[in-house]
Amino acid sequence: MGKRILILFVLASVPLPQAFALVDYTEEGEEAFASGDSSDLSPSPSLGRFYSNVGHRQTRVDLENSRARVDFLDFSGHFETRYNFYLNLHYWMAHSNSQALVGTETGYQKGNPTVILGFNWLEVGDARERVTLGFTTGMSFGLKDSALASSRDDRHFGVVTKKRFGPIILGLNYILTLTGAPRREEEMAIGSIRMAQAFLGWNPGAYRFLLETGTYTVEPPGGNRNPRLREKVSFGYLSPKAIVNFGGLLNLEFGAIFRTKRNKEYSLASANLWDLRGAYGNSFFGGINLSL
Repeated sequence: MGKRILILFVLASVPLPQAFALVDYTEEGEEAFASGDSSDLSPSPSLGRFYSNVGHRQTRVDLENSRARVDFLDFSGHFETRYNFYLNLHYWMAHSNSQALVGTETGYQKGNPTVILGFNWLEVGDARERVTLGFTTGMSFGLKDSALASSRDDRHFGVVTKKRFGPIILGLNYILTLTGAPRREEEMAIGSIRMAQAFLGWNPGAYRFLLETGTYTVEPPGGNRNPRLREKVSFGYLSPKAIVNFGGLLNLEFGAIFRTKRNKEYSLASANLWDLRGAYGNSFFGGINLSL
């Protein structure tokens, strides 16, 4: 599994032979928004445009009888082809001093690598007033030797939309995740995950702002495997973000994730749903974005 992770990020960092234009939004509506309006960019014929992010986030986890802290290092990449296809890569590592979460493990634990392929199926209007409709599909790869990563292989399918109003961007997304069976006996089995998301961005210039909200619904699985989720669980989040540009290619971002609807199923911690925003508590994050 370590070789697969290394290969993904080596490929993401290699300069591309064709010219690429960085789109204004991706499956989660924020990567390309962080680097500005792609209509103002002139793609290089040799290197193309590539977006990368390195960030840190801290999550306070509500357990059944206590609270724990988990620190994440997030790594992501995004690039888009001239043929309306784009690729998102994401990987994280996490550390916690809570024995309820990591047992006797120490140091940073490996996270689940995710690969998303997107296609902008319909684009109408100029760059300042454009309406976009697209589709995404991808996969998260399970890890059996990590205390915090899921051991499931999950498949993702999405419909993503965006409308621009000059410096304002509005988006609506829907993502369906078909979960696999856990390969660790102690990991909770869950059914499909549905996510509905909306975001509103404002790009006046050097400072950019993004407000994102979403709801998740986690279904119980079929079969009799134990442990497993017994009933449907729903929760939501609200995430404000600010982005400051330094010199055109470099951006600093910071923000928070607030849980708006409390998840009553504390044992979801054993399902390792760390990629779901607000699943376990509030988070604060910061990071550096680079466009090449």
